Amino acid sequence: GVLKEKDPFGGAAVLDAAKDRMLFYSNVQEASSSKLTVYEFNSKFRLVPENGGKVEVDLPGFALLSDFAVTENYSVFVQPPVSTNGMQFLVSKDPAKSLSVEQGGQALLHLIPRVGSKSKAQ
Repeated sequence: GVLKEKDPFGGAAVLDAAKDRMLFYSNVQEASSSKLTVYEFNSKFRLVPENGGKVEVDLPGFALLSDFAVTENYSVFVQPPVSTNGMQFLVSKDPAKSLSVEQGGQALLHLIPRVGSKSKAQ
């Protein structure tokens, strides 16, 4: 299949009616970095042929993503400013106790090129 059983899959999807595609994302999070993969499926729910139907990018920090939007050339994600306490996670094994949103911190806006787009990530 497209994903391994252990791979996370985001809970949001976006329909691009103009291209007749459905987009989903996967986000593998580490304390200091995250790997985002955006998948594009055709109307038969098969990955589109360009670039294997997916785009992978590394994001800085712990990317806590819950939703996204798409344009003709980009998938758009907002990453809130989150800090992690690795020691707290090792002790409690509860992610909710080891993450906090940095009040007054700056969120990051990620423009991820879509499959087949010649645009660059921003």
